[in-house]
Amino acid sequence: MLDFLLYVQTDRAVTQRICTALAEQQLIQRWDITVQVETGETKVEGLYQIDEAAMNALPAEAFVALRQVGALQTAYCQLLSMQHLKTLDQLAHAHEETTQPPQNLLSDELDFELLNDGGTISFGP
Repeated sequence: MLDFLLYVQTDRAVTQRICTALAEQQLIQRWDITVQVETGETKVEGLYQIDEAAMNALPAEAFVALRQVGALQTAYCQLLSMQHLKTLDQLAHAHEETTQPPQNLLSDELDFELLNDGGTISFGP
């Protein structure tokens, strides 16, 4: 347990260093997205993204500084992950459909007649 907590603390420090470096270069911006739900559209707030245009416009020294703290991998991973937002939405809808019971299953569609004959299945006349 102690090893795990040390790992989490170390990882947290690295993440904080990376986020600080990206923020200092003003590369982090709000990312408000809209998703389709049963009742219509809803906004998802509290997300952030890398400003790719601002990153491409960085001077060489700033770019090198980001590379030295390991921030470039995080920035590029975030930019690449944005293309999967539509897939994530489709998976969420598929999960929603599979966790809900069927709505159109009528009891008269089911044939429980075999239960009236003592539970014995007969294939003869």
